Amino acid sequence: MRTIIPLILLSSSAFGAELTLSKEQGYVVPDGKVWIVKDAPIVDCRVCTADVYLRDELNNIQISGVTFSGELNFSFNNENNGEIRMHPGTEVWLGDSRRLLKISEEDL
Repeated sequence: MRTIIPLILLSSSAFGAELTLSKEQGYVVPDGKVWIVKDAPIVDCRVCTADVYLRDELNNIQISGVTFSGELNFSFNNENNGEIRMHPGTEVWLGDSRRLLKISEEDL
């Protein structure tokens, strides 16, 4: 079982907070918030698995306008992916090909 550790806020603006998630821990989107992926720098890896692991049971994950629930393991291209939105309660972990995940946090 993975351990979920509270997120540390790095900066904020009038349009919402900018957050950076790291590979070393798991996160949960807080109540009343939506996380939107803004950037995810790629790192070199010998055998890469998924970029991001998400788990939610309430249809709270949207990728390119399509809503998902359950456990997702996926990879994406920073330049060609559609918007990735995670709603409250979504659990997030980074895979071995992403060291950081930069997101914006908005009110729901």
